[in-house]
Amino acid sequence: MSMLTVGPEVAWVEVDHTVYVAVLPDPPILVLEGTAAFIWVTALRVEYEGLHEHVAAKVGISPEEAREPVSVFIDDVRARGLIVGG
Repeated sequence: MSMLTVGPEVAWVEVDHTVYVAVLPDPPILVLEGTAAFIWVTALRVEYEGLHEHVAAKVGISPEEAREPVSVFIDDVRARGLIVGG
């Protein structure tokens, strides 16, 4: 199993359940709210293989229903260089 980590030169902060994340020193700053913020924070704390299960439990859907949206989100932040690994 593997963990996701913040990409090189990436900074992030969570304020009132909103996550602000960017590759420094250049904009843009990505603002994550709601489920996206939850996925970000959780992705950095649990094994990647179980991430969709944690998200499913939080939002009240089956792990199978969560698998694709979680994968799409992680693929997007990976493509932006914000998260690596997994």
